[in-house]
Amino acid sequence: MEAIKIIVANDEWTLSDRGFSSAPEDTKLFVQNVANYFTNGQKGSFLGYSDDYSVTGSSLEDAFISDGHLWTVTTSLPFTLETLEQYDGVFIGGDPTVDNQVLIDYVNRGGNVYLCGGRGSEVDFTWNNFLNNFGLSFDSLGYNGITGNIPIDPSPHPIFQNINLLFQENGQTIYDLDPDDNKGILIAKYVNGEGLYAVYDAQLNLNINSYIYDVDAIDPYPH
Repeated sequence: MEAIKIIVANDEWTLSDRGFSSAPEDTKLFVQNVANYFTNGQKGSFLGYSDDYSVTGSSLEDAFISDGHLWTVTTSLPFTLETLEQYDGVFIGGDPTVDNQVLIDYVNRGGNVYLCGGRGSEVDFTWNNFLNNFGLSFDSLGYNGITGNIPIDPSPHPIFQNINLLFQENGQTIYDLDPDDNKGILIAKYVNGEGLYAVYDAQLNLNINSYIYDVDAIDPYPH
């Protein structure tokens, strides 16, 4: 296990059943792109460690299984490095009842983490013990108010390959703590500059601006 990748999403609704219903084909492909990014194209085994709707939905399970991956959702296993190292990637969302240091150790030992925010500043800000180690941070001031189907403009990053749009509902803005370093980087920003998606990739050897683009939100429930 030597991938060492983190994906941070500003909102948890994207991977929920509601997110899938708003953008079914794109969300399914997004999940499969993320899985393949974590495993470098191999079939993998993934853990959803949360009781939150962001990782417990049947649509998310189907996206993994239909692409040949193994998917386990549980919080009954001990949240230890030994547990996490049995999986190619760990998906975390909702209340941060897990040990941030275990996540740090897991990534440093070659693990992959998908972390979704969107639960408000008091909750999401506690993830910064983990994120700050990899050059990223959640905003501490509250929800960003960005809601709707978010068009994904053509992007060179593989997790967005063939993705047109993804749903979200009022997430938590992501910051790149040092845009001049080559640690965590923003790969999608809203039109006002707020970070929507970010990655940390230990093997990244590209111009740090090459993945950044602006996207607009479209209200899927127009009045």
